[in-house]
Amino acid sequence: MKKLFLIITMATVTFAMMACGNTGSNNNTQKTDNKAETENTVATPDPSVALGKTYLENFYQGFEEAFDREQEETYLYVNKHVTPKAKQTLIDEYDYDCEGECLAIWLFLYQGGGDVIGDCQRTIEPADGLSYKVTNTYYYEGKKSYEYHVKLGLVKDGDSFKIDSITPEDEAYYD
Repeated sequence: MKKLFLIITMATVTFAMMACGNTGSNNNTQKTDNKAETENTVATPDPSVALGKTYLENFYQGFEEAFDREQEETYLYVNKHVTPKAKQTLIDEYDYDCEGECLAIWLFLYQGGGDVIGDCQRTIEPADGLSYKVTNTYYYEGKKSYEYHVKLGLVKDGDSFKIDSITPEDEAYYD
C-alpha cells in the first residue's frame, strides 16, 4: 500500500511540475522561444509609420512641383494635404501684408526671412508616433549653405494622411 501511495504521489508531483513548466530543457527552450517572439513583436515597427513617411515623400514631390507654379495652385495643393489646425498655423505664421488668405508655405522648406539658394537634399525620419523630422539641407556650388529642421505631425484621413502640425525646430547657415 505504501508503494502504491508513493507511486501515485510521485506521478502527481511529476504531472504538476510538467503543467507548471518546471521540468527539463524543453520547457526552457519554450520560454526562450516565447521571449524571442515577444522581442520580435516589440521590434516590429508600426506599418503606419512607414506609410506616413511615404506620404510625406510624395507630398514634398508634389509640393515642389506646385511651388514652381502660380501661388494659387500651391495653396490649393497645400490645402488638400493639411488639416484645419495645420492651415491655421500657416496663416498665423504669415507675418507680411497680403490680400486675402495668405499661408506661410515656406515653413515646409525653410524659415521665413532667410536667403536660401542652391540644391536641396531632404531626409524624412520618424520622430515619434506619426510625427516626422524633415531635414532640408541646401548646397550652393557644391558646399553646404543652409540646413532647416521642421517637425511634421500626421493624422489618418481615411486611407491616407493629412499634415496636422507644423513645428519649425531650427536652422543653420554655413560658409
